Amino acid sequence: MKKQTQHTPTPWQVSHGATGGNIYPVNSHSHRTRIDYDFPSAITTEDYKQCQNNAEFIVKAVNCFDDLVEACKVALDYMLDEKSSDVTGAQALLIIKQALARAEGK
Repeated sequence: MKKQTQHTPTPWQVSHGATGGNIYPVNSHSHRTRIDYDFPSAITTEDYKQCQNNAEFIVKAVNCFDDLVEACKVALDYMLDEKSSDVTGAQALLIIKQALARAEGK
């Protein structure tokens, strides 16, 4: 089986320009790790804003992914009463609340 290439570590950020923008890791401005996007030449102001919002949503989802997966694992372990889990109900609840707050931008 072929080993899957790992993604560049988070956090990522977005920058917007007049004709497009970039999504890139905070710790790297390398062209090799940057995702560029361009706007069509005949774009409306509304479409331009929607493209910016989409890029920001992608970055937000990427940056919250690991926390949300961890919160799901903690909740599942707690709910299934896994013996390997050292997490109390209060700790599980805190982890879940923190992950949700980050995903909601709070």
